[in-house]
Amino acid sequence: YVYGFILYGKFLCSVDQAKMANIKFAQANQLDPNIAVVKQQMGNYLVETGDFELALPYFVAALELEPNQAIYSYELGELLSAYRSEFIEQAQMPAEVLDEQMLASFQRAAELEPENEHYQIRYAEAFFDAESVQQWNRALAQWEYVQSQSESDLDADIAALQKARVLILLNDLAQARETLMDVQRPSLESSRQELLAQLGSF
Repeated sequence: YVYGFILYGKFLCSVDQAKMANIKFAQANQLDPNIAVVKQQMGNYLVETGDFELALPYFVAALELEPNQAIYSYELGELLSAYRSEFIEQAQMPAEVLDEQMLASFQRAAELEPENEHYQIRYAEAFFDAESVQQWNRALAQWEYVQSQSESDLDADIAALQKARVLILLNDLAQARETLMDVQRPSLESSRQELLAQLGSF
């Protein structure tokens, strides 16, 4: 019966009946509290209804039950990123702890699915979200990896712009300028000029 509730809950989600779906997932959770996808679905519903604090333990539980499923690490990272200021202010979570957990979540997802370009890019972007943890050498390494794995010249150039942004933060201005000189795509010229302006006359 527990999987019947899960399947019915997923069906209700597919027809935009989120509230009824959550009831079915809650019933499944009562029958078996150790199913990761049930925790995930209940957490998603709580996020959709704005209860981000209560959603957190459900995402954590899903990850603990199935630590090798990249999606659970990724979704935990997204929750912490999307509600960063609320967790810090309302839940009184230290910024350093939150940012480290967010980065660790995205990193774990990227490690579990190295071929997933979205996970790789999101991990690289997360360093810009983590205001209290400025580990720019890690960010640089990740953007270099993203650039090397890019499937198109456009994606490679976008990664190069982000790489240059990190190099500026590392005060490696010479390498930043050299990186920007390699980006010649017209659609990215505005972004390139903005970064060049930050270099000034160096």
